[in-house]
Amino acid sequence: RAGIEVPRIAYEEARRAGLELAVLAAVLEQETGGGRNVWGHDRDSDGKRVGPTNGGWRLDEAMGEQGTVSEDGYRAYRRWRDRNGRPPFGRMQGVGPMQLTWYSWQDLADSYGGCWDPRYNVRVGAEILARAIKRSGLHRALWQYNGAESYADAVEKRVAKWRRVLN
Repeated sequence: RAGIEVPRIAYEEARRAGLELAVLAAVLEQETGGGRNVWGHDRDSDGKRVGPTNGGWRLDEAMGEQGTVSEDGYRAYRRWRDRNGRPPFGRMQGVGPMQLTWYSWQDLADSYGGCWDPRYNVRVGAEILARAIKRSGLHRALWQYNGAESYADAVEKRVAKWRRVLN
């Protein structure tokens, strides 16, 4: 009711990872408006949106209706990514509710059952966040998750809101 698209998944995966539900809800809200299973808007080092202008995989063809990540679309992206996106190229695209961008995070979700599947996508994001919080605290973990301190600041405000909502 408070805006999370995948509430049961969020609850179960936060619990599984040992992550505070308010943190997971805040990240889902920040990344995809509450956990929508959508493609990101990541750009490569030349400032081009990953997919449509980089040959082979066309983002608009793989996106499906309203940018929804489907298994077929993800598999098309994955073939393109494996040809073009692994380091040092860095041409990867955010995938799913947690916007998993880094290839090893996507591969981990695939090993669980598929990065396109919201359950496994959220599972990987929750695991990554839980480990990072234990290692370096909430602010630094959020900063590392996205790569920007402004992101950490924004999500921490959402965490405070979600703590109020969930209590």
